[in-house]
Amino acid sequence: MCEGHCQDTGSQSGCCQKPGFGFFAKKIVMVIAVIVLSVLLTTYSLSYFGATGGSKQNIYVSAQPEKDQISVTGTAKTSIQPNLATASLTIRAQKNTAKEAQESVAQLTEKVRSALKAKGITDEELQTVSFYTYPVTKSWKHCIDLTLACKDDEKIWDEKIIGYKTSHMLKLETDKTSKIGEYLDAAVSGGATSVGSISFGLKDSTQEEVKSQLLTEAVKKAKSQAEKIATAAGSKLLKPIQISESYYSPYQQSSYEYDGMAKAVMAESAPTEISSSPIDISISVSASFEIE
Repeated sequence: MCEGHCQDTGSQSGCCQKPGFGFFAKKIVMVIAVIVLSVLLTTYSLSYFGATGGSKQNIYVSAQPEKDQISVTGTAKTSIQPNLATASLTIRAQKNTAKEAQESVAQLTEKVRSALKAKGITDEELQTVSFYTYPVTKSWKHCIDLTLACKDDEKIWDEKIIGYKTSHMLKLETDKTSKIGEYLDAAVSGGATSVGSISFGLKDSTQEEVKSQLLTEAVKKAKSQAEKIATAAGSKLLKPIQISESYYSPYQQSSYEYDGMAKAVMAESAPTEISSSPIDISISVSASFEIE
């Protein structure tokens, strides 16, 4: 309709005017501006969000100056007699079948338990650590054809099952430490084939009690040391800023050990005496105190 009107009147004004160079120039400038703005926004986003999954990186500036402080160490020690003894008992048997091996070990285990119960050991003091049965094999060389003779270098290695072995390991843990040698003698007499890994230590409740006492003493020593240093430097000791601790409580290990050969001389030997010595326990604390 507009084109027809222009043709009829010959007019080149109004809606009949065609877009000129200025119109296209404005469009180009607008596109360039949008592209530049997008690039700027992307750059700002990358600088604002880290490369760690888009997490925001905050920068904090402290308005307070660093506090003056004193760092010291305090240590408290003690020696205490062990009130817990631990040992491992093993019962083994080898038979032609797995069932026979397990039955034999079960019978020996019951004898060991009975012998220890007769000495005053409870079920709670004697617990199973492991129980397993495995085949026992033997390696040998033979000809490929077992019905024919062959040279030695023509033989091949093979293995066959010659039986089954069952092993049952028990842990004996008791607070009657002075009788541990007597208990081990009874276990071997009852059928234990080996005894070892004997150690002396402290009950959990005893450890916590001793640790609490030593920790209090160590902190007091650290604070006293800090007060002396602050006084000597003409400063005043304020509140603690940081305190950390390290705790050390070793177990005593014994080289005492029975093996299967020991049972042959048990009846003629004197009772086994195993004694313990005090355990050294220490706690150290590192502390930092504010001063002014």
